[in-house]
Amino acid sequence: IPGSIAYMSYAFSKQHKLTNGNIENKSGNFVQPSLRTISLAASDENLSNSKMMLIGTNIPDAYPIITFSYIILFKNQQYQYRNLEKAETLLEFLWWATHDGQRFNENLSYGILPPNIINQVEKILKSVKFGETPILKDSVTIHDK
Repeated sequence: IPGSIAYMSYAFSKQHKLTNGNIENKSGNFVQPSLRTISLAASDENLSNSKMMLIGTNIPDAYPIITFSYIILFKNQQYQYRNLEKAETLLEFLWWATHDGQRFNENLSYGILPPNIINQVEKILKSVKFGETPILKDSVTIHDK
């Protein structure tokens, strides 16, 4: 609809060459969405793993509205016809995506996950089990902030 305002992913906006508006954040700054301002908002230490969306941040140069791409998975991967190999492959891919895979984010117009979010993701992934056994091996290390 001409003249309307919508929220969409930054990647979609960039790929379709759409116009973005500056939005006023809590500090009173009008911020243009960019990979830098979006990643800056994601670094807000007030985010917890229970929040997939942030509206408002106290970081002066951060874009005020962000959301994460996320996946929902069973904490116990031993269900129906699921085998351990499939569960391990899933967890290894998710670990890769939040670590080594981050190098592809910029070209895909996605922000880089900051250390506070990566630490939360690591803890979640390490808590996923197959039956009573954690899926990720002990050799996987949690990164320090």
